[in-house]
Amino acid sequence: MKLLREGYPVKQVCIIGGTGKVGQTLVSFLKTANKFSIAFYAESYEQECKLRASFQDNLVSFEICRSPQAIQKSDTVILIAGKRTSRGSGKSDLYQLNKEVIDPYLDFLNHKNVILVTNPTTLLGTYLGERLDSFIVGVGVQNDFNRLKFQCPHVDFVMGAHNLNEQCYFNTHQQLLFDGFKSTDVYSEARNQQDDYVSNGNFEKLHSTFMENDIHKWWKIQRYHTVVNSSSYSCALAIMQTLSNLNESTCKVTHSEVCIVTPGGSSYFIGVPLMGKNLHCSDSCLMQFIDMHLDQLSNYKVA
Repeated sequence: MKLLREGYPVKQVCIIGGTGKVGQTLVSFLKTANKFSIAFYAESYEQECKLRASFQDNLVSFEICRSPQAIQKSDTVILIAGKRTSRGSGKSDLYQLNKEVIDPYLDFLNHKNVILVTNPTTLLGTYLGERLDSFIVGVGVQNDFNRLKFQCPHVDFVMGAHNLNEQCYFNTHQQLLFDGFKSTDVYSEARNQQDDYVSNGNFEKLHSTFMENDIHKWWKIQRYHTVVNSSSYSCALAIMQTLSNLNESTCKVTHSEVCIVTPGGSSYFIGVPLMGKNLHCSDSCLMQFIDMHLDQLSNYKVA
């Protein structure tokens, strides 16, 4: 089992987007980044004004470029630009919307690290993996893992997509703890129950679900957090963890959505645990995961 492509050392970073929740939280992290240069690409004066306001609030000053040359000169691009999921819309709707957002940048993204934050990360990463000669790495699964690990320290690593019902959790012995692919009914029930509690103002019952000791407690809390709060610490942290892993300056496991090549030659863009360029799980564990979920993973097969 191997990666289809390997990443490049990070020296020059260009960020596309950055005026939303994730980008503004990321700015506070970037204040301490001293191992690489940072530039933001702004496609309009409106975006540049928003960036400058965010920089002032964080008491930092980063370069802002209006020319795509900033993207071309970089070795690492962080793609944050995109729209959020709207109430009532699905993953396929968001995919179409955000594919249109990132399509204009494709000509500038070859032969680089492309850190994908725009949702749905796993689907968009599959799309980019078919079109770019670059190291595409999504941060969605690491973002999920940060929250999961906080609530369930016994989980060692995750495999799958940036979606609760497309993930499996494992312990340090590589034993399966949770199979989200087989828990879609639980997922739907919890989602509908939470919506009912919120719409009826029954926050006592909502709170009781937050306190239940189950393995997807993190997801219940995060789903509500996304609606009512305006911080994205976990996602911004996942970006910084990915940058550290690319420079192999961390001794911790980082989950990355990357193109994996099976012994049979098939490629899938899925989240796996990495330490540097090496898998933090056995080939047999990963292959078993793929074999068990071939139908569901077909959306993430790289042609």
